[in-house]
Parts: sequence; C-alpha cells; structure tokens
Amino acid sequence: MQGTILIGPGGVPKRNSLKFEPAPGLKDATITFGPTEYLTKISGTTTKINEVVVIESLPFYTNTNKLGYGPYGPTTGTAFEVPLENGEVVGFFGSAGDFINSIGIYVIPHAP
Repeated sequence: MQGTILIGPGGVPKRNSLKFEPAPGLKDATITFGPTEYLTKISGTTTKINEVVVIESLPFYTNTNKLGYGPYGPTTGTAFEVPLENGEVVGFFGSAGDFINSIGIYVIPHAP
C-alpha cells in the first residue's frame, strides 16, 4: 500500500486513506508511507469512560518502521496488540460513538 493515511471524519477506508476526526483541541495526524511501506502491526491501549471500554491510543507499525508511528492518544490504559506474520494491513473497521469503541483490521498475505 503506497500513499498517505489520514488519521483525522467517517472511519471509512479508501485506497490510501482513513479518516478520523479527533476530539476538539487535538490535531489531525498524517502518516506518509514510502513506495514499499505497509502496515504490519496495530497495538494500543483501552480505557473505560463512563463504564464503557474505548480505544485510548493507537500506534501504527510498518515493515520499515518497527518502532512505529505514534502512539496517537494517551497510553495509560490496558495494552493490546495485533501482531501479524507475513501479513499486510489493508483496511480497518470498527464502531464508534463519541469515542472509538472497537477496531478491527483487514489483512492480506504478504510474502516474507
């Protein structure tokens, strides 16, 4: 996947972008991928707000950036990780209200 991922409304995957509008006072973030760069791992933290579990932070890892982009958001909650072996993240899905409540990934095989 080549191009730019926008983290900043809607959450609907497009070929080279995802959009999510951050809370008021926070800035949009742009991650620009190199021509052979692709997502290899998603992780983050969750927390409870009014007894509802929400995604608190998300860093994004690629084949060329093992340290990751981000994290975007505070990292005080419970950690989670979705590692992949020989896979490439090509899209996202999830649910949200005022906050992101769940996130999932679409993956295709990627030759080592």
